[in-house]
Amino acid sequence: MNTAVTTAIQNLGLIRIYLFDSYLPNAFTEIELEDGNTNLTGENGAGKTSTLNLIPIFYGAPPVRLIDRSANKKSFVNYYLPHHRSMIVYEYRSPVGPCCVVLYRMPNQDTHCYRFIQGTAKQTIFSEEMIAFHKEHKSCKALFEELQKSGIYTSRQIDNSLDYVGVLTNEKSRLNKSHTLRDLAITFSLCGKGYEMKHIHALTQITMSKHNLLDNFKTMLVDAFLDQEDILGNRLNSLEIQTLISNITTLRQLERENPRILEGSNLRSQLLMVYSKLLGNKQFSQQQISDIQRNIDQISYDRKSFDAKANVKRNEIDTNLSLVKSDLFDANNRLNISQNELSTIEEQEIGYNKANIQEKRTDYKNLAHYRQLSIDSKNDLEELNKNNSEISSRFERLKNEENEKKDHRLKQIDAQIEGITTKIDNLRDQKDHQLQNITYAEKEHLDQFEHAKELEGNRLDAQIDRNRTKIEEARKRTAQEQEQINEFELDISTQKQKITAKEDEITASDKETRKLHKDKNDLGSEINSVTRKLASAEQEEIELRKILFETNTLLRFFNDYPDIAWKNNIAKVINPQLLLKKGLNPSWSSEHEPSTATFYGLELDLSKLDIPMEAESSDELSVRLKSCEAKVSEIKAQQSALNKQYKNVDDAIQSNERKTMQLRTDLRQLKEQLLSIESMFKKYVKQVDDDIETRIQEHKAQELSLIQQRQVFKNNINPERQLIRQRFDADRQNTYAQYKHQFNILNQEKTSYLQQKQAIDTRFQEKVNMLISMRDSELQQRGVDVSVIKAAENRAKQAEIRFRVVEGYAKAVAEYDHWCKYDLRRKDSLVKVISLAQEEIFKLNQSKQKLKHELEVCKKYYYSEIEKFDAAEKDFKRQIDALNNLCKRIDNALDGIPDVEPAQTQVRITFDVLVRDIEDNLNKQDRLEKELRQALNKIIFILQKNTGFELYRRWQERMDRLGAISDAARSLYSMQEIEKLVFQELQIQSELIVNDFDLALIGLRNYAQALNSFKRKLNSMSKRLTEQTNKNNPFPALKDIKINLLSVMDSETNQGKKSVYDQIAQYLKDLEETQFSDLGTSKLPTEKIVSSFEATLNAIKNLNIKTDELYSLVKLNIQYRENDRSVDVKNDSDLASGSSTGLSRLIVIIIFTALTRQLCQNQNVVIHIPLDEISQFDSQNTTRLFELMEFFNINLLCAQPNLSIELSKRFKHKHDIDRNFGIRKFQVTQNHKPNPLLD
Repeated sequence: MNTAVTTAIQNLGLIRIYLFDSYLPNAFTEIELEDGNTNLTGENGAGKTSTLNLIPIFYGAPPVRLIDRSANKKSFVNYYLPHHRSMIVYEYRSPVGPCCVVLYRMPNQDTHCYRFIQGTAKQTIFSEEMIAFHKEHKSCKALFEELQKSGIYTSRQIDNSLDYVGVLTNEKSRLNKSHTLRDLAITFSLCGKGYEMKHIHALTQITMSKHNLLDNFKTMLVDAFLDQEDILGNRLNSLEIQTLISNITTLRQLERENPRILEGSNLRSQLLMVYSKLLGNKQFSQQQISDIQRNIDQISYDRKSFDAKANVKRNEIDTNLSLVKSDLFDANNRLNISQNELSTIEEQEIGYNKANIQEKRTDYKNLAHYRQLSIDSKNDLEELNKNNSEISSRFERLKNEENEKKDHRLKQIDAQIEGITTKIDNLRDQKDHQLQNITYAEKEHLDQFEHAKELEGNRLDAQIDRNRTKIEEARKRTAQEQEQINEFELDISTQKQKITAKEDEITASDKETRKLHKDKNDLGSEINSVTRKLASAEQEEIELRKILFETNTLLRFFNDYPDIAWKNNIAKVINPQLLLKKGLNPSWSSEHEPSTATFYGLELDLSKLDIPMEAESSDELSVRLKSCEAKVSEIKAQQSALNKQYKNVDDAIQSNERKTMQLRTDLRQLKEQLLSIESMFKKYVKQVDDDIETRIQEHKAQELSLIQQRQVFKNNINPERQLIRQRFDADRQNTYAQYKHQFNILNQEKTSYLQQKQAIDTRFQEKVNMLISMRDSELQQRGVDVSVIKAAENRAKQAEIRFRVVEGYAKAVAEYDHWCKYDLRRKDSLVKVISLAQEEIFKLNQSKQKLKHELEVCKKYYYSEIEKFDAAEKDFKRQIDALNNLCKRIDNALDGIPDVEPAQTQVRITFDVLVRDIEDNLNKQDRLEKELRQALNKIIFILQKNTGFELYRRWQERMDRLGAISDAARSLYSMQEIEKLVFQELQIQSELIVNDFDLALIGLRNYAQALNSFKRKLNSMSKRLTEQTNKNNPFPALKDIKINLLSVMDSETNQGKKSVYDQIAQYLKDLEETQFSDLGTSKLPTEKIVSSFEATLNAIKNLNIKTDELYSLVKLNIQYRENDRSVDVKNDSDLASGSSTGLSRLIVIIIFTALTRQLCQNQNVVIHIPLDEISQFDSQNTTRLFELMEFFNINLLCAQPNLSIELSKRFKHKHDIDRNFGIRKFQVTQNHKPNPLLD
């Protein structure tokens, strides 16, 4: 075993740990750690492991990673710091003096925080006064305030473990971020100023943790040995390199795709030519529209003239027709009156004939004869009854009595019958009067109906005529509409003037922009030339610096022997690049003779060769370097000036382009305003025309409706007349039915009275017959002939009846004579009047039909001519609409298209030919736009696919500045901008890109060389670590420990073909084969070097390493021999299972403790490491372990259930842990009694 690192007193490090009111309420526990190893004993579950974890927590390990929360265990804070006055106090010795760090519960939170206190715990926190104060106030916050009042230096509260670790371990990266932490570290850092403790919190966990051991070890190694490695500074910017590669690829792609871009350019030219033709078509169409409008105006004038003549003719016919209708109305009235009178006379005549009025009239003239017959019959009967006077007198007396009774009763009945007859007559008169009134009402209603229908027909005809007049008026624009159209035309003219002025401004601005672009191109060429010069000068400067300052090279070896004249021989024949190679292990042979000019037996005349630049002296190279530096500075100044000029010109171009863009935006807005005004104007004119057409259609619809109403009116006259007659016939039938019922009642009453009268006559006759029978019986008894008397009585009776009947004809005969005298004689004259009226009506109807036919012919001719006018006007309007639609389509096609000059159109061209030409041009425009869009899509796809050059983004930015424009305009602008990008700007930028790529090639070469150097350093460091670990290894069972630090780039790439270093070697070889004479020109680099360059970058990228952190470039592999058995360790599982439990733990301790003083270089700092179950090691290995710890100035805090006597000797401090009583220290007692065995 080697001697210990230091034999001085280890006065820096952890001294004691105090627990106050911790997991044991109100208890005060102290753990001694100073100047030796410490042991903890106790039963399982007493808290030994938890106490061991307090060591890494002191060094800054997060408790959450140490405390096992399984089985519902409490968290670190809830277990060790359950109350607001609970504390864990670590007392340690710093270079400044004793200090304490206090862990306590953060107020109102379930986490812990830190405070540093200057002084020992017994003098500060746990002085008697402070303990009493603390128990009284029960708050760590109050305790710290009281300490500060007492003049004890107490730090501010530290809320996170990172700041705490920064102060305790003097972590420079953390302290540089905070002045406050840096001030605290001066007083409270464990290692003191000038030292830094790295990863101590991880180092102290290795014996307690089984996870991330190798990762932690690798991190410690990198921080200890590679923290100053500058490999990452040589790394290329992958984003810039990818952009550069993408740009080179884009340049190659664009060279292949030039035909497609030229095709798009040709399509753009063809499309502009079609736009020119369309603009010429539009102007010619507008002239045609003006000519057609004049034709429409002429048609309107001709229509008015024709309409005036037609109105005169219609008025003349209407006047004559009105006169005929008036005469016809009068004739019909006369005819109706005469026919009604004749009908009444004929009905009366028929009634008299049915009553046999002539026979009654004749009988009434012989009334005297019938009276005389009655008297004679009575006289004969009286003469016969004279001989039988007594019997006859009695008979007559009785008969007269009966007859008086009968007559009295019959008079009463006759009076009733007379009353009923009077009622019947009155009722008949009422019926006849009512029927006559119905007849009169029917006639009057029909007359009114005919008159009303006549008026209605005339009204409809008048409405039709007025509606036709309105149609002609509706064809004209209103004054308000014409005024609005004039305002629109004035606005359009004004807007066109503004557009012309703005186009002139744009032309001037474009001219200025072209001039600036020419200046920019000239400056770009000059900058490219200067950039190539600068690259050459910088490369020369780099080479000179390598020659002057590079170490471990063959050149440096030669220069270390200035007495040897190698410059005159070796330098002339050796490859100059070999002079800068490293790792050649050069040495001089003992047989070397400076005068000999041979090389492997080859003799050369060296006087014919020049001495290379690499072999020049240091002074000469220094002068050359200064000259080169001055040249580089001069070129940079020139480049800066040119770049400034270039930027000024570029800014001017950008400003001018923005100005032009603004002018184009203003122009586009003016054109949009013009289009808007023209659109509004067209819409308004269309709206006016639509309104006119709507008004015409409305009036035509009204006319059609009126004509339909007239026809319906004519069709409805006869049905309505029939309905009137039916209605009056129904009234008559109702009247007949009504009076028939009343007549039936009266006739039934009359019949009843007549039946009564008949019954009276029958009873009277029966009584008379009885009297006659009695009389005849008496007369027969006296011998009188009764039959003679009966015959005389019958004659007298019949004569009396006949006289009474004829006498009753007097009233009827008188009425008939009066009717014949006053009414019947008018019959012939009425028949003549009716015949004349019918003849007149017939003639008037013929005249009326003739006039109506003439009016219909006139109207038909009028409508025919109007339809011709309408058809001609409609055709002209159709042409105007078609041309307007085509102009609108042309406007849509030309929307946003700048700088279009109209093409000439043939002067004489028909409408159909013009429309066909416009349609052909529009179809061609549509086809070319589609082809241009397709070509653009292909070109844009090329730009998008080759994103490295950012052509697509630059094109997109320029297109975005255009704002909202039409698709066609955007296609033209897109193609125009692509032409600028590809054929103008890209030619300039390609030279810059080639130069940048040349520099990137050199940069990657430097990075590749740095990676090779990094690999060599890893190999060297692995060798040194292996030697140091084996040198300090006291365990014979574990031998030949190898710690291999490898670069992750040694592994194969994802493709499984080459490692990164193989790819780097291939790249350096390809670069060496490349002719550097071509790299300084604008010629594109070969695909081979680009492919090798990109493959190298991708090989590094595909490793998926965090190249921002150095340890991600390293992988760790450990090998050792255990009792002659080889064990490979690649991960934590291999480390745990490679050997027995004890030996596995020992190998961990060996490899980690080997780093102890690399991580903590202050040899006076004692490092405490927890170690559980040390009894797992045998006694010899335990002894070797304690010796190893002593060598590295490490104190152990161990724990096991039981402590052997032999093992007990290794510990200065021994404590017992009990779950009920906490931690108690064993006291060593001395026995002063003499040993009786020694007596």
